[in-house]
Amino acid sequence: MKNKSLLIQLTIFFVISLALIILGSARNSQSSSTDISLETRPKSDKIEIMYFHASARCASCITLEEYLNEAVDDFFQDEIASGKISFQKVNIDLPENKELANKFEAVSSSLKINEIYDGIDHIEEDVRVWRYLGDKEDFKNYLKNRIESRLN
Repeated sequence: MKNKSLLIQLTIFFVISLALIILGSARNSQSSSTDISLETRPKSDKIEIMYFHASARCASCITLEEYLNEAVDDFFQDEIASGKISFQKVNIDLPENKELANKFEAVSSSLKINEIYDGIDHIEEDVRVWRYLGDKEDFKNYLKNRIESRLN
């Protein structure tokens, strides 16, 4: 009976170990393919920085807009002037903004970055910005690096 119990335990251990190895291998291949796609995709012809918000906003939403304004003013004035970057603040509660909110799938306060290359919109929501609200300089540097890495 002890040998049978030991055999069952070894089998379970082997199956779990094999599953963990396979899962770890799959995760590594996924992150590698993501890294490759970031490295090989073309640089953006234009970048749209879109801050969507509702009429009623919390303190974090107001801080996000303040930090965005400062980051864009500090780092991207030339690109704004040349049209390479656009920056818009959009109230999703206003009827005139519904079409734009639908295009960007904005339903609440969010930062959307649209990289336009090859004539195609590549819209992503940047949820990481919320992590940086506790430190304005970290926020500004994060956004600067994020945008600069996608410019020609």
